Amino acid sequence: NRSNPTLVASFDLPGVSGSGAVGQSVFYANFKVYVGTKKATGPEFHIIDVSNPASPSALGSFELNGTVNMIDVKNNIAYIAFAGDNYELKILDISNPANISELSKYNAPGDSEDGKSLYVVGNKLYLGRILGGNHENHHEFHILDVASSTSPQNLGSKDLATDLNDLKATILQDDTMLK
Repeated sequence: NRSNPTLVASFDLPGVSGSGAVGQSVFYANFKVYVGTKKATGPEFHIIDVSNPASPSALGSFELNGTVNMIDVKNNIAYIAFAGDNYELKILDISNPANISELSKYNAPGDSEDGKSLYVVGNKLYLGRILGGNHENHHEFHILDVASSTSPQNLGSKDLATDLNDLKATILQDDTMLK
């Protein structure tokens, strides 16, 4: 009942404690919920089976040692806008949730900015960062080619002079992006 929602179940993320044990980002696909937390004691990325909404169960988790700001999942690959080290993007193989592994990471030029948002369409990943410092490469918007999930390539970037907190794109058949 949309006018009177009720709580069906709650779920504590396994192995997470401390002030960082706070959900920061959520992505849902195919009866799985992907949850990212702020930097915590324990893993910051979790996969939860919600095929039975009344009884969610943990499928796997991964320690990233930073904050998961946004998650997008395509074809057993998790793309994570990340804050915590010099890399703004982490790419994980989630084909076996009990054995998640890091495929790649990406450090955009001007490494003082954190990954804040992302959106994946086909082989392109649109990455948003927080407002950067006063240097030549403080671009907040990046377009990456992720055809190879082990070697993302920067196709271009733009300085927007503001945090890029969320991204959503509509791509036409001729690969033109609508604003």
